[in-house]
Amino acid sequence: MKHLLLAFVGIMALTVDSFAATEISRFSGLAGLGQSSSKSADAAGTVRIEGPLGFGFYIDYSWKDSYFLFAEHMRSMSGSATSVGLSGLGLKYYPWLSPQKFKVSNIEKIESTALYYSGYAFYFGGSLGFAQASVLATSTKESALAAGIYINGKAGADFPMSQNWGFREEFNSSFLIAGSGNVQYFNLLIGTFIDL
Repeated sequence: MKHLLLAFVGIMALTVDSFAATEISRFSGLAGLGQSSSKSADAAGTVRIEGPLGFGFYIDYSWKDSYFLFAEHMRSMSGSATSVGLSGLGLKYYPWLSPQKFKVSNIEKIESTALYYSGYAFYFGGSLGFAQASVLATSTKESALAAGIYINGKAGADFPMSQNWGFREEFNSSFLIAGSGNVQYFNLLIGTFIDL
């Protein structure tokens, strides 16, 4: 029993060391439900809603342990029009399983035994960036123009299908904190990620 316990601790030490050394860069593309509300800064204060679709593109980079830095670009969409966009930088935290734990590295150190993790890797995080809305006028509605700095909160889950790709679902909620006019945006997206 003592030898088994020592072997387990040794394997865990090697595994944790390999996780710490593994750097991950990922690209993900997601699509689903999304809606934005834009209010013009002019005297009329025109409010326009764009939806019910949304999409986003993200690049993640492992920073340390369960923390990932990311760049994002999200948009709402109505028919063929996409007039509201948000681009920013942020930080995500994986409280239980980190994507690094799905990686098997330094195989030469563990020739006959390796630990493998399977399941959802839940995360939450936030971002800060620039949002702009330029919803053009129609025959019955005036245009809505707004731009400024937004703050975003997000929560989601990764489900790896292999060491290099998997599925992701994510919820985002954003609003303008400074700028001209007002933009509010939320989405519920699903898609895939792939390691770069």
